[in-house]
Amino acid sequence: LSRISFFTDQSPRGESVGLYHIMQRIRIAIASLVAGVISLSAAAQINWWDSSRADEGVSLSGQLGLNLSRFTHVERWNGTKAGVNIGVFAEKPILNSLAVKAGVLYTMKGTVGKNDGGFGGELTTTFSPAYLEIPILASYRLQYNESVRFTFDFGPYFAFGLHGKDVKKWKAGNVGSDTRTEYDVFSDSQLKRFDFGFQFGPSVVYRNRYSAGLIFDCGAADISNMGGKVGNFTFMINLGYKFLTL
Repeated sequence: LSRISFFTDQSPRGESVGLYHIMQRIRIAIASLVAGVISLSAAAQINWWDSSRADEGVSLSGQLGLNLSRFTHVERWNGTKAGVNIGVFAEKPILNSLAVKAGVLYTMKGTVGKNDGGFGGELTTTFSPAYLEIPILASYRLQYNESVRFTFDFGPYFAFGLHGKDVKKWKAGNVGSDTRTEYDVFSDSQLKRFDFGFQFGPSVVYRNRYSAGLIFDCGAADISNMGGKVGNFTFMINLGYKFLTL
């Protein structure tokens, strides 16, 4: 899976701030979704908060989606890397407007960077860490009609690195020949295995079974063993299917 030009690293003032455009896109996406939900809710006269006790049991859902990931707090590796995530969530409604949920995900993160390799060459570095991730979330539920429900999830996640590579490709310039080297991305000189942060995002649920959502994984841990701070950031576009209710 290759690099996608999804994030950039320059603010309007020319600052090398990787998070600037990330946060801009988060604000625009959430503001647009909230505005849409408010418009629909106003037209349908929807109750924004239903504190009645929910009578649903625990449900299990599968999730599959596309990841767009990059590192934060670092400038030389500033490209977006595509990956996938797949996993299972358990959800228990407490109130009609509030549920708690937890999941286990296999998720592919990382980043890509292209830099001067010297002698007219170019060095491309691709980090491809894969994690076992456990999010624990509170889920706000807004029932639009009998078939459609909007949700917004927020909570911490904890992740443990499973495997991955740091691949360096040097494209020869004036001298030498092209070379490729690979390292274990979770070695003592690369990345730490443990990561934690916060996950949040909106979803729409159809007929209490099918779902589609936008999810943001914002790492709060310094995952670098290389010197200098490095964090994970991942934007997910996910589809889900509820396959069991207990």
